[in-house]
Amino acid sequence: MKTGLRSLAVLLLVVAAARGQSFETRHRQLAAEVVKSAGGLAFWCQSNGLAGERARLYRGVLLWDPGAARARRSLGFTKQR
Repeated sequence: MKTGLRSLAVLLLVVAAARGQSFETRHRQLAAEVVKSAGGLAFWCQSNGLAGERARLYRGVLLWDPGAARARRSLGFTKQR
């Protein structure tokens, strides 16, 4: 799944560059879209008893947004004091 998301991301970034958007702008937009979509699918997985798939999706979310609070909580991350 990671390879598929990366391939999609590269394709969308190339298209964005061809349309005149900066790489950084499109990357931020794409990261937000991926995090939102994967988060929704992870919630669905949780509702349907697919804990392993949910965890895999949340690990993927953290690749795009290391500070994603819902993903970090779901994976058992805690803040150190």
